[in-house]
Amino acid sequence: YWFPELSLGFQCHIPQDNKLQHIFYFKDLTVTCAILDKSYNTAQLVVYSDNQNTVDIWHSLKAHAPYNKLLIFMIDKLIQSDIEAHVFYVPGEANVIADALSHFNNKLALKLAPDLRILSFQPPHDTLGVPK
Repeated sequence: YWFPELSLGFQCHIPQDNKLQHIFYFKDLTVTCAILDKSYNTAQLVVYSDNQNTVDIWHSLKAHAPYNKLLIFMIDKLIQSDIEAHVFYVPGEANVIADALSHFNNKLALKLAPDLRILSFQPPHDTLGVPK
C-alpha cells in the first residue's frame, strides 16, 4: 500500500510456510494495515483497492467465516480510534504503484513516483489467522 500525499509506500513479504494462501485475504489485510497505519492522525480515511471482494466486505461489513476475524479486528480498531473509514474500488490500471509495491517491483514504483520512499511493514500478529 502507499500514501500518495506522503510519497510513502509499504511492502510485506508473505510467509512461505504460512497457511494463508488466499490472495483475497492478503488484499483485505493490506487495506486493514493501511487503515491502521494512517488511523493515528485522522478522523476520516479513504482507501482505494483494485479488489472488488475487499471493497464489498467493507461496504457490507460481512465476510465468509475465515475472513470474519480480520473484519472484526479492524472494526474494533476503528471503534476504539473513533475513525471513519471507507474503501472504494479503483481499476487496476489506476492502481499501478500499489500493484508494483505488492509485487516488489520497486524499479517500476520509483519510475512512476520518483520521490517515493519504500518501507517494509509487518501485519499485526492478530491478523495472521485465516486457514487455507
